[in-house]
Amino acid sequence: MSVLLSHPIIYPEIATSPSSVKSLFLAYLEKLKPILKTEKVETSTQVFVDVVAELRQKIPDTADELDKIRQLLDFFFIDALFSQPSKNEPSLKAKHFDLCDVLAFRTGQQSALSILFCDFARAINLQSEIIVTPGPYLVRIELADASYVFLEPANGISLDWQDVEATFANNPLISVLEQEFGLDAIHEDALELEQEQIDVEFNDPTQTATEVGSPDETIINKALVGDKEIVLKAISLFKAMLIAEGRFAHALSICEVLLEQEPDNPYLRRDRGYLLEQLDCRNQAIADYEYFVEQCPEDPIAKMLKAQIEEHLPSVHSVH
Repeated sequence: MSVLLSHPIIYPEIATSPSSVKSLFLAYLEKLKPILKTEKVETSTQVFVDVVAELRQKIPDTADELDKIRQLLDFFFIDALFSQPSKNEPSLKAKHFDLCDVLAFRTGQQSALSILFCDFARAINLQSEIIVTPGPYLVRIELADASYVFLEPANGISLDWQDVEATFANNPLISVLEQEFGLDAIHEDALELEQEQIDVEFNDPTQTATEVGSPDETIINKALVGDKEIVLKAISLFKAMLIAEGRFAHALSICEVLLEQEPDNPYLRRDRGYLLEQLDCRNQAIADYEYFVEQCPEDPIAKMLKAQIEEHLPSVHSVH
């Protein structure tokens, strides 16, 4: 498994194997720790540890891999009661993208649920990775016999190879993998959320194990997202939703966290400029806008910003 965390984070006090299990949730928490209240960090960590401990008590490590997957689905949806927001929700909400809130209240959008599901799979020693498709996030679990199980954690559905290929058929992968971690990320997740939310189904994973070596396996390998990238993507989606809700100060603090990872990312600089302007810090906003325009002169938004900068930034409209 390819893991891109520079400082691997393990499940506190419950690592059970020589090769430490990498936690996406704890990596997310570690990135946001500087801007979170100590109480929230400690509470979220303890909740996560408790859920994983309960999971490991329920599913013995000696269980067959496919049995583990079945039991994990039961645990995730029935015991722990994770689910997507109600269809009657009036709009997308930031709390459904914040992994801390999703873990605490067991309700989240499918990108957040996928990260937690992948973490729980790893906690019971299932080799799991996230695949970012133009539609839903998928979790790929590699079995000992060199086959894969593909799951859509938002609803418990397992997919066969044709289903996986179909998610890419009419959606260029480049738009997903090569976009910056900026405001554009909200558009991607909005596309996912337009899909009909399906009632939980528990397909038999034994019917969808896919042998490695398919001629089209390359497309899946290209869609695999490393741990560091998926954590930054989760933070970016949360930031985008905070902006949509008008919570600019909170979004700005998260944008600063992201810029620590990618200080020269022009899209993050653009986002920060927008947030600074909303908080009446126009001089700082202009500096970020000018950097974006210089780095991305052909971007349609850059052309708009350039014209407004030349007019001394009387009013820069929302860019998200």
